[in-house]
Amino acid sequence: MSDTGDISIQSLSNTDSSGDGDISLESLTITDDSGDISTDSRPITNDDYWTTGQIILISSDRVRFRVPKSKFLASSVFQDANGVFHTVGGDMVERDVCVQLTDAFEGAVTVRDFLTIYCKPLVRVPDDWDVIEDDSLCLRLLPLVPFLAKHRFRVEHEDLFKLVKSRFLDQQRRPVPAFVLAAVARDVKMCAEVIKSHVEWGIENKSFGASKYPEATGGSLSPGNLPLSIHRLIPADYLWALSANRSLVKWADRFRRRIEAANSADGPTA
Repeated sequence: MSDTGDISIQSLSNTDSSGDGDISLESLTITDDSGDISTDSRPITNDDYWTTGQIILISSDRVRFRVPKSKFLASSVFQDANGVFHTVGGDMVERDVCVQLTDAFEGAVTVRDFLTIYCKPLVRVPDDWDVIEDDSLCLRLLPLVPFLAKHRFRVEHEDLFKLVKSRFLDQQRRPVPAFVLAAVARDVKMCAEVIKSHVEWGIENKSFGASKYPEATGGSLSPGNLPLSIHRLIPADYLWALSANRSLVKWADRFRRRIEAANSADGPTA
C-alpha cells in the first residue's frame, strides 16, 4: 500500500518472490495464548463487534478479533483451509488460539469484512457496502482476493464474485465493482459475463439511448465514463480490452478476443 492509501495491483499479487505461484505461510504465527506475538510496538485495539471467542485474530494493523470456535466449525469455508486456519478448525482447539496476520492485505477492514461475509449464519455482504461509492467499494473488495487465495479457503474469488454480482450488478445495476473484482483476479470469463449482463440490461431498459452515439458509450462501464481512481485499479490489458465497445451487442466477445490477443505470442492488435 502506498503512502497515499491507494492499493496497487502489485500489492495484491498472489505469488511470492520466488515466482512459483505459491504463497508462503511464514507470515502466520500461532500460539496457545492471547499474548502479543509480534515485534510491532503499536498497541493492539479490540474490534467493537468480535469480542468473545476462543479464536483470536490480530490483523496486520493491530486490531484484535475474538471469534467463537463454533462459527469456524459451522462454516464450510474453513473445511479446506490451509495452514493455521486448518488447525484452528480442528478438534485440538480447547483453549484460546492467537493468530497473528502480518501481510498488508490482512488489515482490520479486510478481516472484518471476511468475518461478516463468512462467519455469520447466512453469507451476506457487509451493510455499509451498499452505501459507499464504487471506487471505495473496489478498495474494500480487492484485498479479499489475495486473502482468500493465501489461506486456500474453500471459497475463492469465484464465490466472492457471485456474491458481488448478485448484489451490485443484478440488484443495484452497479457493474463496476463486479468487473474490477474479476479483472484483478484476471478472470476473463467473469469479466465478459459482467459486460454481457450490463449490456443486456442497458439495451432492454434503453439506458444507453440518451447519447447521440449510444453504441460508443456503454453506460457506466465504458472506460470513458470511469473515474481515474477506477482506471488505476484495472490491469492495463483488461482496461484496453474493455475499450472495445464500438458495438454493444459484440462488446463481451470483442473484450475476450482482445485479452486473448494480448496474451498471444504475436501480441495485441487493435
